[in-house]
Amino acid sequence: MRKANELFGKTIVAQASGERLATVRDVILDRDAHKIAALLVDSGGWFSSAKVIPWSNVVSAGDVVIVDSPGSITTVEQDSELANLLQHPQRMTGTTLITEGGERIGTVGDLFINERGEVVGYEVKQGFISDLGGRKFLPAETVQTIGDDAIITKDAHLSSIKDATQE
Repeated sequence: MRKANELFGKTIVAQASGERLATVRDVILDRDAHKIAALLVDSGGWFSSAKVIPWSNVVSAGDVVIVDSPGSITTVEQDSELANLLQHPQRMTGTTLITEGGERIGTVGDLFINERGEVVGYEVKQGFISDLGGRKFLPAETVQTIGDDAIITKDAHLSSIKDATQE
């Protein structure tokens, strides 16, 4: 499990050739914000020329991101689904987290993803003073709704990030 924002700035290398291909600029989430659909590697000068790597081409993500081959990079004009996702991006960082009972529990600081690019949890920011004791972890399976303005969760059961990442 790793934070999605840790991917930003990572070098991308082709497994087939060992060639450095690009650098990760951003992640593109699927419609439901449950999984990374692609990595944005170059926004280009024009929307249609934005270069992306579909997550299905990612072999591993560690200190560097390893992809199948140099052919893993595509433009959004070649993939209408990715083009649509890029035109209407899901912005998660800073989104308010509330319980179904209306209690505000914080905002999203980052997403935790697994090796398949699936969102498994959220880093919860609760304010400067609360964050001094460590930010919290909200498991993805407790989330009921992901909207543009808020994420609604079944309950406010938060654990420490340290405990969550050791499981």
